[in-house]
Amino acid sequence: MKLATFVFTSLICHFTYASVESNLQKYLDLAQQKQLDQKTTWQRLMYADQKQNSEVTYAGYFYATDGKTNLNRELQADIEALFREAPDNQSIRCKFPARSRWLMQQLNIDVQQLPKVNCVEFNDWINQIKPHKATLIYATDFMGNPSLMFGHTLLRLDPKDQKQLNLVSYAVNYAATVKGDDNWSYAWKGLTGQYSGEYSIMPYYRKVKEYGDFESRDLWEYELNLTPEETRFLVEHIWEMQHVSFPYYFVSDNCAYRLLGLIDLVRPDLNLKQQFSYAAIPIETLKAVDQQALVKEVVYRPALETQLLSQAKQHGTDLAKVAHQITFTETDQVQSMLKTYSQQDQAKILEMAYDDLYLKYISRQVDANIAQPKLRQLLAERSQIQVEKQRQQPEHPKKQPVEGHHARNLSVNVGDVQGQKFVELGHRQAYHDLIDPQGGYRTGTQLLFLDGSLQYRDDKLKLEHLDLLSVNSYNPVQPFKSPLTWGFNLGWKQEAIETGKFSEDVQHGVMNLNMQVGYSMADYDRRHLCYAQLQSHVQGGKKLDKGWRVGAGPTVGCMNVWSDNINSVVQVELPYWQDQNQWNLRVGTQLQYSLNTNHALHLNWDFEQQDHKDWNKVGLGYVLFF
Repeated sequence: MKLATFVFTSLICHFTYASVESNLQKYLDLAQQKQLDQKTTWQRLMYADQKQNSEVTYAGYFYATDGKTNLNRELQADIEALFREAPDNQSIRCKFPARSRWLMQQLNIDVQQLPKVNCVEFNDWINQIKPHKATLIYATDFMGNPSLMFGHTLLRLDPKDQKQLNLVSYAVNYAATVKGDDNWSYAWKGLTGQYSGEYSIMPYYRKVKEYGDFESRDLWEYELNLTPEETRFLVEHIWEMQHVSFPYYFVSDNCAYRLLGLIDLVRPDLNLKQQFSYAAIPIETLKAVDQQALVKEVVYRPALETQLLSQAKQHGTDLAKVAHQITFTETDQVQSMLKTYSQQDQAKILEMAYDDLYLKYISRQVDANIAQPKLRQLLAERSQIQVEKQRQQPEHPKKQPVEGHHARNLSVNVGDVQGQKFVELGHRQAYHDLIDPQGGYRTGTQLLFLDGSLQYRDDKLKLEHLDLLSVNSYNPVQPFKSPLTWGFNLGWKQEAIETGKFSEDVQHGVMNLNMQVGYSMADYDRRHLCYAQLQSHVQGGKKLDKGWRVGAGPTVGCMNVWSDNINSVVQVELPYWQDQNQWNLRVGTQLQYSLNTNHALHLNWDFEQQDHKDWNKVGLGYVLFF
């Protein structure tokens, strides 16, 4: 009897194994017939480059020993892995659920044909996220961090029927992994790809707190029209990427670039990522998504500081200043400061004081042991006033980010300089200038990357200027704080100088670094912004005395938005040059008329005076943003 049982069991195992082997071979042959290794989705799951090699360096991402360089062999190894029994959480269906699902769908493999799997870790993870729809989030630019000067994008994952509770949803973030001791090397490493970029998933409210509260950046939420199945497939792929990293480049291979890759993965007919092989500026990638009709709904989430300034605009600067004083006033003195105001104004003051203190608390400007008792006291004071809530929602911006001008531009400028006609051809890679159309951008921010022009004059062609990087952050003084306005410029420019002296006849190129710091003022809508700064200059060139010189002096200027189509910039500089021991008056004016979002006309006049000599340049130009 025992012998018969053994023989019967052996026969069953033999036929079962033969059946599995037969099925496996059938699917391997079918995969070859369909050329699945050439399918777009497989190529994107493998992060294939033009040479059909994977960008992924993590060995655990592949089942074939040569899977990184042989994507067809990796495909075969993955199919074989589907039919292989594995311990809990170790099956290919547990470790690579998106890859497995796609293969099973393409080959029409019934799950009943495969060994049973137990994916407790993956199931717990994805059941906590409950992905049903995806929303692309854009955080406006932040000048306090080189990697965020162009803004930042992330992807929120929302469960079904949870629109009012999306703060507790999860978000996919792609960012550089930075060591805490990096400081001055941070920008350089980010520009040269010396950091590792990794995907991570975290509660969305943490990013709202970081961007909207701590960094005072407005958020724009673009709900995508991905289906629930596409959204789940995307999230399953994120699980597969938990040990994978790529070199992170601030300008090119960044958050926006990699998130486009996720959208491309679930929509194989799209090629969003390929449009940004050189530079992936978040706001431009957002426009690409919008142009593909992927956006269902747009939501504006103003930062706490935006909300507070909106209250100051609605209630008046005088009440806002009183609110700021009360923020740091002793408890027993608050009533005496409020008694001269009506109950309605008292309510406005207390609400602004609470929001002012809360903003300083969450941005770590005030210790918790000071802020928390004061916040409770302000709430108690406000509860004693029987007046409805005075807070109002900030006005929705006239234009959302995708409606602003493109980051790159081409320009043609013609005019007269010192009695000679000239033609200039200019180009900028990124991003936004004070004179550019302001709609869709944070007014008062200037960030120029590889901005230059060639000038043809007097039968000669020369480089008029080239700004490698120019950054200016004009943070206006407000009732609640007095931030610094700052900036710097590194590049090449032409100076009216000959043999170390100011010249009315010729110009020579010099390397130029200038830095400025000061204060600015603006109305609440930032349609009129003026600034005063102290500026320093360091220049180097053959035509300078000793080959270099330094200068310093005051700079004042104003940016004005007169209408939706007309804006202007006026700036006056007065540097004192140490090599000549003279002041140098410089006046620059620009007037722009926007034909539409991406076409504009410029009128500009530049004037210099030094040692009783003048230099004049007048031009009329056309700018195309693309």
